[in-house]
Amino acid sequence: KQTADILRERMVAEIPSMRVGVSTDAGAHYGPVVTAQHKARVEGWIDQGVKDGAELVVDGRGFSLQGHEKGYFIGPSLFDHVTPEMESYKEEIFGPVLQIVRAASFEEALSLPSKHQYGNGVAIFTQNGRAARDFAARVNVGMVGINVPIPVPVAYHTFGGWKRSAFGDTNQHGMEGVKFWTKAKTVTARWPDSDLEHADSSFVIPTWNTPTAASSSRRCARSGRLAWQSAFVPSRVQARRGRAGGGPRWMRMGPCQPLSMSPFRRCASDRFWRIADLVVILMESKI
Repeated sequence: KQTADILRERMVAEIPSMRVGVSTDAGAHYGPVVTAQHKARVEGWIDQGVKDGAELVVDGRGFSLQGHEKGYFIGPSLFDHVTPEMESYKEEIFGPVLQIVRAASFEEALSLPSKHQYGNGVAIFTQNGRAARDFAARVNVGMVGINVPIPVPVAYHTFGGWKRSAFGDTNQHGMEGVKFWTKAKTVTARWPDSDLEHADSSFVIPTWNTPTAASSSRRCARSGRLAWQSAFVPSRVQARRGRAGGGPRWMRMGPCQPLSMSPFRRCASDRFWRIADLVVILMESKI
């Protein structure tokens, strides 16, 4: 309660200094809403908040900007003692209306944005690193700010909301934006060498049933090529085996090149396959 009272007092003192203006006013903090219908909608939410029992501390309805009296301007508005049951809390207002919802504990404060139907952005202000880390890890919201009021990164980072604050299965900007406009093409190539191929070469799909490390090493050494026992062996894994029988075998082979090098190769006597760097990196990260 003490924290909420202090925050409210500071905001009430700051609101009169906010400047509402047109887009050409460099000193304006914000401008009009987009249409007369949207102005009526925002003012309707203020009416609804009062009707639901919230305390309207600062009322921005009826605001008029000199010289632009017909503009769709709304003054700063502040509600206090808003509860999750109120309609104004459940919906997005999209206007200069701030609502204070009081929580008695950290867990209650964490649950408020997590249970809300929207999950675009949330922020925590604290000097406690443990509380900040716990909040960021557990809150069910797409963008989290720690001592940052608007947690939206620069455009070359991927970001976006969760729940009803998102549309589709990808986020905005960054690599997610690149992937949205990218069509993947997969090319599998084979370059037969008659001196090195088995006599019974045929069209087959690579499987987990690959040769043992020792036999592959000997064959690849004879052919002068480097090989991996399995197409999914990360270089950091050593001497770890999977299920007995047909399961994958995980062993790092001495004469083989590291996974991060390109191209990734199996020996020609094992139907020489090449796999692109990106695929190799993805396989390593999934393991």
